[in-house]
Amino acid sequence: MRKIYLLTLVGISLSIVSLAQVTIEVNSIPDYYTPLVDNIYVSGNFNNWDAADQNYILTPNSNGNYSVDINSTNGTQIEYKFTRGDWTSVETQTDGTYMPNRTFTYSNGATISNQVGNWEDMAGTHTAVGNTRILDLNFNMPQLSRTRRVWVYLPQDYYTTTNKNYPVVYMQDGQNLFDYMYSFGDEWGIDESMESIQNNNGVPAIVVGVDNGSGYRIDEYSPWYNSSYGGGQGDLYADFMVNTLKPYIDAHFKTLPTRENTAIVGSSMGGLITFYTAMKYQNIFSKAGVFSPSFWFASDVFTYAQTIGKQYDMRFYFLVGGQESATMQNDVATMIKTLMGIGFPFSDIAISMPANGEHAEWFWGQEYPNAFNWLFQGTVITSNKTPKPTVEFKNNLHINVGDNGNLSYILPIKENKIANYTIELYNATGQLVYEKTEQSSTELHLPSFINGVYFLKVNDQENIYSKTIYIN
Repeated sequence: MRKIYLLTLVGISLSIVSLAQVTIEVNSIPDYYTPLVDNIYVSGNFNNWDAADQNYILTPNSNGNYSVDINSTNGTQIEYKFTRGDWTSVETQTDGTYMPNRTFTYSNGATISNQVGNWEDMAGTHTAVGNTRILDLNFNMPQLSRTRRVWVYLPQDYYTTTNKNYPVVYMQDGQNLFDYMYSFGDEWGIDESMESIQNNNGVPAIVVGVDNGSGYRIDEYSPWYNSSYGGGQGDLYADFMVNTLKPYIDAHFKTLPTRENTAIVGSSMGGLITFYTAMKYQNIFSKAGVFSPSFWFASDVFTYAQTIGKQYDMRFYFLVGGQESATMQNDVATMIKTLMGIGFPFSDIAISMPANGEHAEWFWGQEYPNAFNWLFQGTVITSNKTPKPTVEFKNNLHINVGDNGNLSYILPIKENKIANYTIELYNATGQLVYEKTEQSSTELHLPSFINGVYFLKVNDQENIYSKTIYIN
């Protein structure tokens, strides 16, 4: 009996010793089509192929890769795949074809490197260029109790310059702006236009595109109800743009958030809601690109402009095609007279009417660079190459961001006691990437991190101090 007991202990001991840890790493993902807010999960025979197991979310490393540790026993054959949280977004080959299960034999201390070629829900022929990204496939619109895909285009030097922030252009009909695969007909080619503008020493800017809601498009793009077509939710949509989307963009990206650096652009029904939003929120927008606007949809727009009046200086760029209806041309002319009548000088209003212009994406995309350059005429973006300054928190808490991506902080000195300080650092998607507890008032250093937006929280058990930090 005693021998059996000892053998059992030995068996347990060997089993414990044989447990090991392996790091699964991803060092390449499809940047264009991995939404910035999405987590990357690994699922396999070690977790019953759970596509959204919270214990197997890959986290970013200081070297720019993503990794997660798994535990098993040496010699076990592991099968696995990567997803973005469900099997509709499972990884594929680069060309979108089926990706067989990945395999490896478990060995203690090993690091298994991987490259994700594409995702099943993103497979297809894409045309996006530059730093074009999908921000979120399901960005929350609380004002309308809906979600929507949101895109961002980032300037060429966004990830390579320090202490540089950018103007922002908010645009409607996001699926038509960047990628032919998702567009209804032609795409605007906004990403190509912004690349060309910068290549010709134009103003670099962030562009945010919000998809239209398809069946909700007319409802959301007019604040006024049309008995034949619908509408009436435009005021809620405008509130979403200003009170939900813009604060998020300003918090997570390197923006110049002032009205002088914020523009809004749209066409057709998107031109109607663009004009309405710009007029309602003159304290937020200073520039509006109004392309082929559907003013015919709601004559109330003229009364609204007269009623709200001029509250701030603003630039308007109107575009109408020579092949569009005479009604549209007359409506735009009437609106320009209305704006001048309420105090906007003609020098702040531009009108373009190319003879061959049609009510179509190719036309709006072709004319976009002219509109952008006119709206942002005189805008100067500077880059400060000096070391980043220390940002002062209350109670003598300081944070410094070094050019090499290292962070350092000085904890506040508590009178007559030693405090426990909990330091937490979150990335832009809300993942905790660093956590530590200290009992010190000296300068402490964090490891270097990849470029991006981070949120620092320091809790001294009495107060919580926080700061948004940009590493680039």
